[in-house]
Amino acid sequence: MKLFVQSEEDSLRVADLGCATGRLFPKGKLHVAVSLSALHWLSQIPETVLDKRSSAWNKGRAWIDGAKKEVVEAYAKQSEEDLEDFLRCRKEEIVEGGVLFMLMGGRPGSQRPDNQLDDSDSRAKHPFTCSMDQAWEDLLNEGLIDEETRDGFNIPAYMRSMEEVERAIERCGGFEIQRMEYQRIVEHSKEKQDEWIRDPVSYGRAKANLVRATLRPIVEAHVGPYLSEELFKRFENRVSSDISLIRKTCFYGVIVVCAIRK
Repeated sequence: MKLFVQSEEDSLRVADLGCATGRLFPKGKLHVAVSLSALHWLSQIPETVLDKRSSAWNKGRAWIDGAKKEVVEAYAKQSEEDLEDFLRCRKEEIVEGGVLFMLMGGRPGSQRPDNQLDDSDSRAKHPFTCSMDQAWEDLLNEGLIDEETRDGFNIPAYMRSMEEVERAIERCGGFEIQRMEYQRIVEHSKEKQDEWIRDPVSYGRAKANLVRATLRPIVEAHVGPYLSEELFKRFENRVSSDISLIRKTCFYGVIVVCAIRK
């Protein structure tokens, strides 16, 4: 994740945060801080999700959409802690009257946390859900991995509601929300969808490249480079072979927040 900051000493500086939640700059030095498409990523997978003895063990799933209550609650708790840590650090670094702008993945307030993606088509087509689980299952069925390896992989992302974001800002204190919106962004145009229906192989390749760009580091850390690439190949095959999936429309939810340091 990148945090763009403007301070008294610099016209513009960029800091790579990764999933860090610690302080990066001196107190009261930043006038503008911007976090783009980063805060839905968690600093870590909750330990209970990886523990076979725990009721929150996320067996057979790579992510939490549609997962059981205990898994979702563990993710929600980690998400809450991460966002509050982030806000506390920015609160110390930003001067009074300074601006904090955040854009992160999100979900409608009307949806429960286990429904991370709102509508049924998005839930079916999102790269973190069905096709990803099927790709891991393919590796398992082909004898390339065991169940423990499959069950040990979880995507560290959580789509908050605006209510969850607002609660975190209120608990942190020191910020006044100027504007907050939830928006749905369509995956691609109708023209592009028609093109991919005619050429599903290209669609599978495009989606696999998107997933590689997003998840390759954590997949490689879990199974190594060779099996990582084999997973993405299975994902590509799954996506390109399902025309009914290509005909669906996937939306990505985002929450946009502008807050002033009080």
